[in-house]
Amino acid sequence: MRKGQLTSSLLLGKSSIGVWALKEGWSDGDAITEISALIRSQNNIAMSIASELVSAAASTEHARPFISPLVGNGIGSGSPLEALLESDIGDVRSGAASAMAKLGLANKELSNDEGEVMGLLQVAVELLNENDDEVMGDKDANKKAKQFLEKNKKKNSSTTTTSTTVERGIELLSYLASKTQVKEELTHGFRSSSILKAPKATSSQTALERLLEVSCAS
Repeated sequence: MRKGQLTSSLLLGKSSIGVWALKEGWSDGDAITEISALIRSQNNIAMSIASELVSAAASTEHARPFISPLVGNGIGSGSPLEALLESDIGDVRSGAASAMAKLGLANKELSNDEGEVMGLLQVAVELLNENDDEVMGDKDANKKAKQFLEKNKKKNSSTTTTSTTVERGIELLSYLASKTQVKEELTHGFRSSSILKAPKATSSQTALERLLEVSCAS
């Protein structure tokens, strides 16, 4: 897990060294196997580390090829990243969603797939409707993982871009808004219909209404 923390910090602070660490710093040069093991562990802290790592790697062009197998064939393919989308912790879900969107849009085949784009839009809007203070499942385990994430955010505040769940939702929308299809959907009142395992993923608000609410509250 420490290896994942270190690599994530390097990717955010000094991307070239982070890419080297992702390529050379894992067993047999295979980061995918170890990241997948963190995800499958069902340990909230391990999954939190995996989520932050893939999110940081997806933000770095030269790191994307090393984690792209985690996306599989996109939403609905049963990929490792989808396991993170099922987490009880908002930050874990949002990190995975951020990575999935960036990797999906960087993949020409997936980015031109109408169903994939709509799936990513659904995820982005659901993140907007998340309540970062709500948790599900094992409350003690979730609390420890959230405390772990907050501790790391404070430690790396000068170099990281770790965001809240809602901010990540806005970030994803900014990526997706380059698609004409997405612009049309938002204009016609697109709203979420639960995909993520979230307490309040479904909202009566449209995406634009939620964005306006968030902007007025900030």
